[in-house]
Amino acid sequence: MKQMKHISIVVIILLAVAGTATVVVQQLSEQLVTEPEKVTVYLRDVSSIPILNTEIATVSASPKAADLEITAKAAYIADLDSGAVLFKKNESIQRAPASTTKLLTALVALETYSLDDVLTVTSEASTEGHVVGLYKGEKLLVKDLITAMLISSGNDAAYILANNYPQGYDGFIAQMNSLASDIGMQNSHFQNPAGFDDDKHYSSAYDLYILAREAIKNDLIKETVASASATIYNTDKTVSHALQTTNQLLLENPQVVGIKTGTTEKAGQVLISQYQTENAGDIVVVMMGSEDRFSDTSSLADWVYSRYQWKLFSTPQ
Repeated sequence: MKQMKHISIVVIILLAVAGTATVVVQQLSEQLVTEPEKVTVYLRDVSSIPILNTEIATVSASPKAADLEITAKAAYIADLDSGAVLFKKNESIQRAPASTTKLLTALVALETYSLDDVLTVTSEASTEGHVVGLYKGEKLLVKDLITAMLISSGNDAAYILANNYPQGYDGFIAQMNSLASDIGMQNSHFQNPAGFDDDKHYSSAYDLYILAREAIKNDLIKETVASASATIYNTDKTVSHALQTTNQLLLENPQVVGIKTGTTEKAGQVLISQYQTENAGDIVVVMMGSEDRFSDTSSLADWVYSRYQWKLFSTPQ
C-alpha cells in the first residue's frame, strides 16, 4: 500500500499519527517568557523530505528566555512552515515599522504591475532617508524599482511605485491597508509606501511576521531580499545604480537569507530576518524598537536553536 506522509509541528509535546510524517519542535528545558499554546498544524505532503535521526538532548547551559538581555521593545520568533511560536515579547503592541513597510509596498506593486512595466520617476519621489538617487524623468522597469526598494531600501523607488498606481497615490495606500487586512495584519495601518513616521502608520511584531511570511512566498521578493548587492539600469541603459544591502546579518551570517531592515527616529531599529539551517526548520525573527537589532536578532536566534530541535519521523500506514 502506498504510504502518505504529512508534516506536523508540536511545541513541547510529541504527537505520532499513523500514516504521517511529523516535524517535532521539542522544548529542551525551561519555559518561554510567555508559554505559547501547544500547536499542531498539518502542512503539505513531505514525501521528499528526508527523515532526521538526530536525538534530542538537554542543553543545560541554555539560559531562560526571561534572562535574555535584548534591547528590542517587541519581538516575535516563529517556525516559518507551521507558525509555531518560539519566542514572543509585546508581539501585539503597535509600533512604527519603518522600512519593513516596503515589503507590503512590494506585494501591492506585484499584484498591480507586470515586472517589465516601465515607470517614470516623478518630482514627487521622496529624496529623504535612504534613496537610490533616481532622477526626474528617468524610466525604469518595475522589477528594478522593487529591487532598489528591497536591497537598498530606496524611498524614492517606493514612491515611484505608489505614484504611478492606476488609482493614484491615495489608491495605492488604500490597497496597502486592504491587503494588510486580507493577510491577517490586525494591528497595522499604513500611511505611506516607505515607512516614514506617522501616528497613523504602525504595525506589530506579530503582524510583521505575517507580512514576512506572505512576502517570501513570492519568488522575486525571496530572491531579492537574499541579495547583498545588485546593479539596476534605466531602460535605455545610460544610467546605472549600484545597490548595497542594509542588512548586516546577510553579509555576516550564512544562515540568514533575508529579509528587511528599517530605522526611523520613532521606530528605532527594526529588523525581520529569516534563518535557514541544515538540520532545523526555517525561522523568522522580528525585532522592533531595538537599540542593536543585529545583536538582538543573533542572540535570540542562537537561543532558539539551542532550545528547540526539529525532528522528522514517519510511521507506516
